[in-house]
Amino acid sequence: MYILDTKLKDNKIMTIGLTEIYGIGSKISFKICKKLGLSKNITADQVSKNHLSSLDYILNKEYKLKVSNELKKIESFRLQKLISIKSSRGLRRVKGLPVRGQRTHTNAKTAKKHKFH
Repeated sequence: MYILDTKLKDNKIMTIGLTEIYGIGSKISFKICKKLGLSKNITADQVSKNHLSSLDYILNKEYKLKVSNELKKIESFRLQKLISIKSSRGLRRVKGLPVRGQRTHTNAKTAKKHKFH
């Protein structure tokens, strides 16, 4: 089953499956399932087509969530802006260094792994 360009596994519980969509966490997925009237133990393959259309309506109209590709695009623009104005956060991200004041003497492996290209 595909929801917002994300493939959900059929045997996964719906509240946990919704968290696989980029931009939806556990709290929001519980709220969405509660609003749809889904039980806690329902799996993705047991959800009806009506619930799926309601899910799309809830995400777009009621919660006005930016999810998946739209959210990734917004984050990319935000990072490009930091780099273009040459802020310290943008420059450190380009160099692959920690952005928020962490030490670099022995650590910073994660920051180098997430280096912005």
